[in-house]
Amino acid sequence: MLPDYPSLKGRMMKERTAAFQRDVDGKMPIVSRIKSVRIHEGHSFSNERTDGVIDVQEFLHIEGPIAVSAGLEFDQTVEEVRKKIEDLAGDVAAHMEQVFAANFERVTSEVGNAFDMKGAPFTLESYIDMLDHVDVAFDNFGFPVWPTPMGRPEMIEAMSREFVRLKTSSVLRDRVEALVQKKREEWRARESGRRLVN
Repeated sequence: MLPDYPSLKGRMMKERTAAFQRDVDGKMPIVSRIKSVRIHEGHSFSNERTDGVIDVQEFLHIEGPIAVSAGLEFDQTVEEVRKKIEDLAGDVAAHMEQVFAANFERVTSEVGNAFDMKGAPFTLESYIDMLDHVDVAFDNFGFPVWPTPMGRPEMIEAMSREFVRLKTSSVLRDRVEALVQKKREEWRARESGRRLVN
């Protein structure tokens, strides 16, 4: 009977799992930026949205097979397993991004925050129009806490180019300042109407 090394195997599994998670995170630029919470039991989770609706969702089961031929040499086996795990990380990342996109579209449509560009290119004007539909909080110094833009790298690059226009357009700066004032008044109204929990 061959000896067993549970401590070594446990450590290797922990390191391999962490490496797999890093690989998955590297392949999903949007979802990896969202804070996650590990839940160790149950089959569903719920959260209360800002409109008071309690959204309940069941956990998703994501799996994929890793099959390697038994006739390979040791070095070939190691390389094949590495490639299969890398492919699996890509599949998991793609699936999670699709699930996020579908849920994001569903929730924003339900609460009325969806903003359809109808195929038009991103502009700073359209971004300001979109911000008019969402709640904005303010920090202790009175500065707005804007939503974090998320998207594919090419989309973020296009947005960055558009934001540069704020430096050269007084019309856009005036629109942003008017939006900030409006959002500050809305935020104060929300804060004064909040329920305190004991």
